[in-house]
Amino acid sequence: GEALQEGALPVVKGWLLQGSCPGIQTAGMEDQPQTAASLQLSLTDPTNASGSAHEKWVREQLECALCLGLLFEPSTVPCGHTLCRPCLARSLDHAFDTAPTCPMCRKDL
Repeated sequence: GEALQEGALPVVKGWLLQGSCPGIQTAGMEDQPQTAASLQLSLTDPTNASGSAHEKWVREQLECALCLGLLFEPSTVPCGHTLCRPCLARSLDHAFDTAPTCPMCRKDL
C-alpha cells in the first residue's frame, strides 16, 4: 500500500514531466500549458494553490475507483474507465453468469 505509493511518486512525476503518462487521459488540461519546472514546483510545493489543485487532479487521475488506491497495472476498458488490473479482473470474476460489463458504468465490454 503506502510503500508502493511512495515508491511510485517519482515514477509518476517522471511521466508527468515527460508528458507521457501511460493510460492517463489529459482531457481538460490541454489549455493549461506548463513547463517541466513549473510542474515540478506545483507537485512539490504544498503552499502553491494552483499546484494543489493540479496535484489533486493528478491524484484523481491515478486513483482506482474500485479500491481507491493508486492504480496498479492500469487497464482502460472500451468505455474509457481506467482501473487496477486486479480490481477489474476481480470484478469480471463476479460476473460469471452474465456478459462482462464495466464495473463503473455497466456498459458491455
